[in-house]
Amino acid sequence: MTQPTTAQPATRPAAPAAIPAQRTTRPQPAATAAGEQPTGWAAVRRGLAIARGLRSMATVPARPQPGYGESDGQ
Repeated sequence: MTQPTTAQPATRPAAPAAIPAQRTTRPQPAATAAGEQPTGWAAVRRGLAIARGLRSMATVPARPQPGYGESDGQ
């Protein structure tokens, strides 16, 4: 019985790169790239996104922490 070999074949196909190329930034739509404000539904969506972001930064009261119970008399 023969054992499988660990030798690499001479005509091995090229493997894809282990680390993919760095992504570039997303292209901006023409309206925002030129410095203009979006109009129509784009403006509504942007406004809602800003409101959602501001809402997520609101402070909330901390929940009360349960006591640990002094079982050892300290």
